[in-house]
Amino acid sequence: MKRIAVVLSASTTKSELVHEAIAVLKDARIPFQIFVAENLSELSEPEFDGLVFPGDTPTMPEAARSIRQFHKASKPIACIGLATHIVADALTSETLTIAGEKENKVGEIYFETCAADDFITDREHKIISTAPQPTEQGVQLALAELIEMA
Repeated sequence: MKRIAVVLSASTTKSELVHEAIAVLKDARIPFQIFVAENLSELSEPEFDGLVFPGDTPTMPEAARSIRQFHKASKPIACIGLATHIVADALTSETLTIAGEKENKVGEIYFETCAADDFITDREHKIISTAPQPTEQGVQLALAELIEMA
């Protein structure tokens, strides 16, 4: 059975995106465990099939370490809303495509414009991302893609 790790920060626990992401996982009957970004030392990549960062979680060394571990293990990572910057910061040496407000390139990261009710998948790197301000549909579609890839 698939297990998904959901990373939150103290500032995102009440975020609507967090509640939407958790509702999608519950509806799909996917087991998940919530980790607080400020204490990611408990997150063990081998125990999970995918990783979700909903909302604006602060960039921290532990978050970057977790992202690199899941990426190296070729496990899917979903960044919902403003969390795209966390993946971009953690994987700066990779050539990735992720959602952004407008099309541009920063280093090796390509940001593609993404509609609020949609998502973008970089299949080669197993990165799923939504628009900075996604709708509930955008969150649902992105997490359905994560579950399928896990």
